[in-house]
Amino acid sequence: MIKKTFNKPRFFSDSGNSRSVTVFLAAAVLLTLAAAGFYIFSVRAPVEDLIIESLEFETELSGLLAGSGIPEDSISSSRRSERKDNVIWVKFFREIETSPRRAEKLTEELKEVARRRGYEVYLTRYPGKSELTVSYGGALFSRIIFDLSKRARAAIIVDDLGYSEDIESFTSLGVPLTYAVMPGLPYSRRIAEELKQDGLSYILHMPMEPEGYPDINPGSPALFRGMSIEEVEKALEKALSYVPGAPGLNNHMGSAFTSDRVSVKALMEVLGNKDMFFIDSWTTGSSLALETARELEVPSARNRVFLDNEDSPEYIRSRLTLLKERALEHEGIVIGICHINRKHTADIIREFLPVFQEAGVELVLAAEALR
Repeated sequence: MIKKTFNKPRFFSDSGNSRSVTVFLAAAVLLTLAAAGFYIFSVRAPVEDLIIESLEFETELSGLLAGSGIPEDSISSSRRSERKDNVIWVKFFREIETSPRRAEKLTEELKEVARRRGYEVYLTRYPGKSELTVSYGGALFSRIIFDLSKRARAAIIVDDLGYSEDIESFTSLGVPLTYAVMPGLPYSRRIAEELKQDGLSYILHMPMEPEGYPDINPGSPALFRGMSIEEVEKALEKALSYVPGAPGLNNHMGSAFTSDRVSVKALMEVLGNKDMFFIDSWTTGSSLALETARELEVPSARNRVFLDNEDSPEYIRSRLTLLKERALEHEGIVIGICHINRKHTADIIREFLPVFQEAGVELVLAAEALR
């Protein structure tokens, strides 16, 4: 009879090998526990929360932007949450179209805010652009790219055409100007027709009721407070018969009319029906004309600088300098108004053209300022 024998596994029968396996298993267990502990620690380690910190800086940045005068449609923005090495925060991105001068001002303000809060600030300049980054403890809070390709632009309206047919001192300047022709004057229609024939830009310079009427007379035809829509339209039609083809108008006088909401609403409804635009000469700080035009979606803009209220070379130079400065700071096109009958205005504008060019300010037509 054959006796069957069973060989035990060697690690049970060999005491030396048994001890080795025991050590191996213990080491494996320790490694497993260590790995588990590392995993638990890495997952459950305290997270440094910088979200409040980044949002507080964003609030200050938004306040600076709101006060900068940069239009909202010139700013594109996005945000996203970030996490890195157990630190969480919110990262903000912005691209801002603006002038170099305004970008420089905003950059300095942001640097001051960031330094006060103990953040790191870096500015990198590229052709036509600059990039500002703000970080805290290695966390990038904000990246702002300034697009500096926007041109500084100004438009000059020459008011009060129609008293004389001599306008060559302005037309010979060789730069875009917008001519505002008054109705009812001896040369109104002839000048409007000649401007149209020469391809020059012109608008109706519409008389409106001033403060102090009737002692101060705006001329005729004119718009007065209390007119119905039908009366406004009739007066406007009569004025346009003197200035045919005018695509829009600005006000001659009109401090009383443009401050009356009912009156300007009637005017804007008529202009809307005629697809005409409106430029507020801004003869009074209480004017409601631009605000009402925007409400009724009539293309509009307003004057920012009267250039020759005093007919002296020194005064006109100072006002052209102000127009230049505002063009460099303003988003969009800055409008200035001068008058055809001033002795020195055309000559001083001619003298000032190289100053505009050197500063990078381009002269354009007033209609380009409409929005």
